[in-house]
Parts: sequence; structure tokens; C-alpha cells
Amino acid sequence: MRAYFFIFLFLFGSFSLISQSIPTVRIYKQLWAEKNLSVSKFQNGDDIPEAKTKQEWISAFENKRPAWCSYRNSSKNDSVFGKIYNWYAISDSRGICPPGFLIPTPQDWYILQYNLNMDTATGNQFIAAAKRMKSKTGWFENGNGTNYSGLNCKPGGIRLNDGSFTGYGRQIGYWSILPESIDTPTSTHAYRTPCYLVEFHAIDLIVSEDPEMNGFYVRCIRQ
Repeated sequence: MRAYFFIFLFLFGSFSLISQSIPTVRIYKQLWAEKNLSVSKFQNGDDIPEAKTKQEWISAFENKRPAWCSYRNSSKNDSVFGKIYNWYAISDSRGICPPGFLIPTPQDWYILQYNLNMDTATGNQFIAAAKRMKSKTGWFENGNGTNYSGLNCKPGGIRLNDGSFTGYGRQIGYWSILPESIDTPTSTHAYRTPCYLVEFHAIDLIVSEDPEMNGFYVRCIRQ
């Protein structure tokens, strides 16, 4: 019994240290991870399969398997943008975010958008969320932001349902998840779960429905 207790303490302490060591950005009452997620294992140590080819990407969704990839399959992009994940990776009950963090819900994204669209001096609303989220460099066609939020979102593109990559320099897409979607191995919830796009031409977040087989990035939020 004592051995199990010590093992529990060791694991709990390790998870706590992991959670505390991840840099975060405070945006009003929310704590967001400073960078996009870039892991290839679930919390329990199980591998998340990599899907490089178009067929591997399509097959992972059709067979309800989790998958990740690097943008254009270049690992050099991981350190800049993080990894891209499919629906079954982010909805797996083994957990993809580090202990103490979760994939944001649509409500989390709404709160972020609302707060970043607010003038802190007057409390008045105006449209600026995406511009405040975007990095100061790297966006095409004068689409750079101010990084007022500290999230420093960079234009890492997305992966489409046919396995092709698009959007480099012009956009980045983020997953959200509904609480009831965790470990639901169907595409039904994927159709209902919005994703959030930061675009080079937009100053506000764009909400996109029906992400389906697409691949997006993950920005974890503190529990």
C-alpha cells in the first residue's frame, strides 16, 4: 500500500512540475500556453501515429485513428508552428495536452475573442482579436499583427481533408472541442465542433464550422 502511495506521489509531483514548467500567457482570467502544442505521444506515453502521405492522412480519419503531421512534412516547422493534429488525436481520452492543460472549448475561444476585442481603457468593444493574436512578422501581404496578447500566432497553415497543405504565411487554424466529444470515435462531433482561424487579411477571429477531416493546431489552456 505504501509503495503505491509513493508511486502516486511521484507521478502527481511529476505532472505538477510539467504543468508548472510550461510557459503561459495570461489574458484576463485565462491562462493559455505560450506556444502551440508539439507532442507525438499521449499523456500515458502511447505514440500518436504520424501521417505523412495524403493517403495516410485520409486513411487515419476513415479508420478513426489519431494522427499528427508537420506542415509539409518538414520537422523544421515544428519548432516554429507546432504540430498539426486530426480530430481523433484531439478527441482521444488519453489526452494530448500536458497534465493540467486542456484543449479549449468553443466557450474558451469566445471568452478570448471577447476580451481581445475590448478596449481595456474604456471597456468598449471593437474588432481587433486576430490582429492582437498575430505575430509581428511572418504574415504575407502586410498581414502582421501586434502580438498584444502574447500568443504570438504564426501563419503555419492547415492540412485539408485530401491530405494537402495550404495557408502558409496566410493563416493558422486551431481546434476547439466540446466536452461531450472526448473519446467519441465518430465524425458526428467533428462536424459540430468549430475551429478558429487567424487569417492574414482579417483583424478578428474567424469561426469555421465542419472541420471534418482537416488538420489544425492546438493551443492548450490551463485548467
